[in-house]
Amino acid sequence: MTAVIVVPFIINHNLQSRKKRKFLLSLEGIAEKNGSKITRHDLLKDTFAIGMDENHRKVFYVKRAKGVEEASYVDLNDLTSCTVSTDGSSVSTGSGKGYSASSVKLVFTSSNPENSVKPFVFFDGSDPMSILDEELPLAEKWASLINSKLASARR
Repeated sequence: MTAVIVVPFIINHNLQSRKKRKFLLSLEGIAEKNGSKITRHDLLKDTFAIGMDENHRKVFYVKRAKGVEEASYVDLNDLTSCTVSTDGSSVSTGSGKGYSASSVKLVFTSSNPENSVKPFVFFDGSDPMSILDEELPLAEKWASLINSKLASARR
């Protein structure tokens, strides 16, 4: 009887682990194509992965939405700052006012004003089925990490 209850959870866990591993391999492949190696990374479900090559000072990003995979990277040597941008609106809740985010992104400022750097989108609420979960704290973590790497390079 216990096996009937436990086995589906084990199978689900194994499937999720394989999906995450496959996603990490995709991130590592993009880094490798650009002469880098991921030394730090985070995965969120099977929607996106972000990683950094701390030696070559590059940040890589892979996002999967509706079966389409988007990959990008930034060279920290070409940046002056990184911020978290949230778009949304105030909403009334039973316990007062709240905030409904429609997007969460890492926005980069290039050291060359003529070069724009595409933001890394952590959350896009345009899909009515999407729910903001761990994206905002993760974006804040990476903005802090990137800005600390940028600050250490200026010293």
